[in-house]
Amino acid sequence: MSSDGVISGDGWAQYEEYARRLDAVRAEESARTAGMREAVAQMTTHADELEARLRGQGGMLTDLAAKLRLRRPKLTPIPPEGVVDPPIALSQLAGAIDRGDAASLQAATRGEYPALLPGMTGMVRGLLVYGIAALVVLGFQGLAFSRGGTETNPIMVLFVIPLIGFVVAFLVLSIGGRTRVLQGVPANPPTRLGFVLCFLIGPLAGLVIVGMSLQSR
Repeated sequence: MSSDGVISGDGWAQYEEYARRLDAVRAEESARTAGMREAVAQMTTHADELEARLRGQGGMLTDLAAKLRLRRPKLTPIPPEGVVDPPIALSQLAGAIDRGDAASLQAATRGEYPALLPGMTGMVRGLLVYGIAALVVLGFQGLAFSRGGTETNPIMVLFVIPLIGFVVAFLVLSIGGRTRVLQGVPANPPTRLGFVLCFLIGPLAGLVIVGMSLQSR
């Protein structure tokens, strides 16, 4: 500024430069503040969406527990420990909700199948269990004959042992064939198949042995 109060050319140019810098700083700060407000608004919207999903998932888990006849889960929130980074925390929460949905769907699907050999049909499951029981019955019958010889009690060998094997297999199928989710009338184990396998395997094995001995003579 000159002595008469008039701004010189250099002073005016310097003033304009400072004014432009000030405007640039204000514009940058305004843009940064607007970006922060937009980011906060987006995180708030995301948090509200996750909260709604979390509440819906809590109700779904409660209904699923009742459907599967399980104890009602505890849905009390756990306070975070230490410093929380909002974006990272929201991302972790979204992942946890997704995993919870997948696990709930898997549990609901699994609850529709029996606990014992869920990948098999009722007939195949019954054939396998009764077949194993029949082999065990045959083993005990052979053991009884080998120990008793001609003094073996036929009622014990031909009736009691097969009956025990049949009852055990029937209970295994009845209990293991139940599902967590009740779907109408549960399928009954194939009792006729089990009766035939457990009670006739001994006599059939005896006939085979007698036939082979007669042919060898």
